[in-house]
Amino acid sequence: MTKDRTNTPSPKEAKAKSPRRPARLGPPQPPQVFRVEGIGRRGVIRYVKVIGRPGSWRIRGMDGLNVVVRAATVEEAVRRARRQIPFRPIVIRRMTPEELHSGIVATPPPTDPTKNT
Repeated sequence: MTKDRTNTPSPKEAKAKSPRRPARLGPPQPPQVFRVEGIGRRGVIRYVKVIGRPGSWRIRGMDGLNVVVRAATVEEAVRRARRQIPFRPIVIRRMTPEELHSGIVATPPPTDPTKNT
């Protein structure tokens, strides 16, 4: 086949000249860590850790629980993995870097009714 005299490329040639490039995004977000607490079947308080970033979350917990869920938010990830989580989630709380490095979850001090200050 011959080209047109107007020097316009055919649709097939125009398509081949412009390859699709992935969109340039900024640096990836650092992973976030959440603690999801809830009540188990026998009234026991249980928890799991949710680690990841929007789009992909890893839910880890007791009894070898290790589930990867594709979701935009932590709430959506927990909702999608509710059958794998062995309790009913009640509280979703983001963990601070201090809590992550110390390995201890901050809890309020117990109140003692016999102590008068």
